[in-house]
Amino acid sequence: GSDLLKEEKSEVDLAGPTLQSLKALLDNPPKQTEAQTLAQYSRLVHGLLSACLVHIDEMRSVKSGR
Repeated sequence: GSDLLKEEKSEVDLAGPTLQSLKALLDNPPKQTEAQTLAQYSRLVHGLLSACLVHIDEMRSVKSGR
């Protein structure tokens, strides 16, 4: 389970820049307090995290041969 990502070998580091971008996004929430703006920001963060989890599940499926 937890060794899945450790075993992956790649010449290109995709996770590093992606995590830095996510951190920058989370460190700088919208300054506007309008409900619509905050709802859009919340959906954006939720969508990014959901996509990450989907990709992890896909890697796990490929690795296990499912």
